[in-house]
Amino acid sequence: MKRVLLFTLALFATGLLHGQEKFEIGLVAGGGYFNTGDLENEFDFTNTLSANGGVYFLKPVFNRQFVETGLLFNYRKTEIDETFLRDDMSLIGVSLNSLELPVNYGLKLNNNWMIKAGLSGAWLLDENIEQEKFEINGQLGVGYDLNRIKIFLNYQQGINKTDFMLRDGDRGLFIKHRRSLLKLDVNVPIFRF
Repeated sequence: MKRVLLFTLALFATGLLHGQEKFEIGLVAGGGYFNTGDLENEFDFTNTLSANGGVYFLKPVFNRQFVETGLLFNYRKTEIDETFLRDDMSLIGVSLNSLELPVNYGLKLNNNWMIKAGLSGAWLLDENIEQEKFEINGQLGVGYDLNRIKIFLNYQQGINKTDFMLRDGDRGLFIKHRRSLLKLDVNVPIFRF
């Protein structure tokens, strides 16, 4: 499944570079409200704010339609609730930082408003996380083009459950995680070809 998704994303990105329409490369930065709860765990995560940043590539494909991809670093920290405490009675912190590769198909509704939907693959980066580190997310966004910047309100929902083990000192805690995220992103075009 991972190889098929990676191959599809690579093929899609290659097709973007060989088209005849102009495309743009830019920076994206933002943040949002990160809900990490899942009813299959014996505990809950604390909900938290998150931040993200990276580069994006946008390619017009037809009249008022576009394809967008990029590479994002997501900074996300959370804690496990008081069900499982450390020996010193402190909460167990969990770093869910990830490297994300989104692919979206969008439509400009008029000169300013646009919508987009797609998939993203994300790889969890924390060294204390073992076993499954790959997650697939569906995403939906609405945006507004202010000529030099684009502002998007995006919602991401995990499609697969990431089932991993978190190492905390000498013990391990098995966690089922599905991402749910509402975020605000600002896209700033740097190059237009």
